[in-house]
Amino acid sequence: MKKILIIAIIVIFVFVIIYSLFFGVEVINSSQRTDTKPEDISLVQELFKKNNIDLNSRLFLMKVSKDQIGINLYFGEQLNGIGTMSRVIMYHFNKNGDLVSTFPKEPDLIPDDFSTNPKISATKAVAIAITKSKYKALYKQAELLIIDQKTTLKTGVAPNGVAEYKTELTWILSWKITPLNKEIPVVYLDANTGKIIYEDDGVRY
Repeated sequence: MKKILIIAIIVIFVFVIIYSLFFGVEVINSSQRTDTKPEDISLVQELFKKNNIDLNSRLFLMKVSKDQIGINLYFGEQLNGIGTMSRVIMYHFNKNGDLVSTFPKEPDLIPDDFSTNPKISATKAVAIAITKSKYKALYKQAELLIIDQKTTLKTGVAPNGVAEYKTELTWILSWKITPLNKEIPVVYLDANTGKIIYEDDGVRY
């Protein structure tokens, strides 16, 4: 039984290697995930100039929405061309083009010294997803992302006996692995250690 299991594992790994090398892995650029037109860029430049806003070079326009109240601009953050997971910064302007609010009010940007060079290649990340994910699929697409992870730590106890906590923000370079032209199932791997951070098949009960 043990020999059969070992042989099965070897066969799977050989299949993964052949699959990855023969068919290849499609690497997606985070900055491709936009829904903007040239006129949207012109609108951003006009609104930011009017309100004396300096557009951080880390931000890229993802979406523009307009309604009777005004205009919303949605930006993603990127570092060295690598975007972040589910991290959106919004600027809201009234119909006269005046800035009303931003969300979050003071966004935490990725540290300048954060390394965007993965130790795990896209091909290896896909191989890990195929062999170790609990959702069996022929994963083929890989997108390098930066995940922000919040950790709550206990710092002490206040004079009234209530525990005090603080939230620390850490950043993880991650591979997002999916089947070709599909978003589900998805596997997120630490791009430096190969450890699975999170996986989802989209099924909700």
